[in-house]
Amino acid sequence: MDESYLSHHGILGQKWGVRRYQNKDGSLTDEGRNRRYYRDRTKRELKNVDDVNKVVDSLSDNEKRLLGMRKDESKWISDEDAIGKSSDIVKTFIQRYGDMPVSMIEVWDLGDGKGDIAIATNPNYRGQGYTSKNIDDMTKWFNSKKNTKIKDLQWNNLKENKVSGQIAEKHGFGELETDDLWEYRVMRKK
Repeated sequence: MDESYLSHHGILGQKWGVRRYQNKDGSLTDEGRNRRYYRDRTKRELKNVDDVNKVVDSLSDNEKRLLGMRKDESKWISDEDAIGKSSDIVKTFIQRYGDMPVSMIEVWDLGDGKGDIAIATNPNYRGQGYTSKNIDDMTKWFNSKKNTKIKDLQWNNLKENKVSGQIAEKHGFGELETDDLWEYRVMRKK
């Protein structure tokens, strides 16, 4: 005799009658407001460094962990990394595992038709195709009529990070230049 049943045991830290995102009167808790802010922000195009950092600051500890960040990190782009970049983020691509973001790519406008990409992937989800899917989506956008700003897209990686270089080449980034520390590849709009 087959005894199939369905059971639900809740989530870690859940207590009966305690709501995580909403108070009994329907108003949002602080965590609920942060969650809504994050979801609303990612639905729209992000515009600048401050916008991205606000989104990162609103992530839960678990979401930060899934993106390979420390719990105490409150910025995606540090002030030092932002120097020399335009403040405009032209496009953001996010891949998710369920509701959790596990891979994120941003295309930055460097001016004069040049773009730069920033990539982050949760180390636990590397090698599972999330970054490649993100790069494919970015490449389709880059080659589409929707991309009116960027003609040359730059990929930078540390010389010691051979895997990153292989991924860049696999996805059409060529024209390799190097310095002591970095390798630079470019993808030109067709």
